[in-house]
Amino acid sequence: MDMHTIQPTFAVIYKWKLKAGTEVSFIEAWKQMTIALRERGSLGSRLHKSHDGYWIAYAPSMKSRPSASKWPTSPADISARMQECVSESFEETRLELVSDLLLNQHNS
Repeated sequence: MDMHTIQPTFAVIYKWKLKAGTEVSFIEAWKQMTIALRERGSLGSRLHKSHDGYWIAYAPSMKSRPSASKWPTSPADISARMQECVSESFEETRLELVSDLLLNQHNS
């Protein structure tokens, strides 16, 4: 399948509160983690900062994430660097795509 025609059907939202002064380190570790997971089949991720100071990542996927035993493990050193920046983590939210009207760079 052509990379330009990939349509995600599932997504996960991650949410964190960061320790003061760790934002730059967290962003860098998040970028490295996203690249590492893309090399293992992930479609990538978007990182957002909310108006109330939470950091939220949206990660689309082709299908529901497999069981933990089949999901590729993340690089431990990158994961540890991300966790060093986090003061509070929230349970991930798993989403099933129902309808998609979001424009992307290929259908604008």
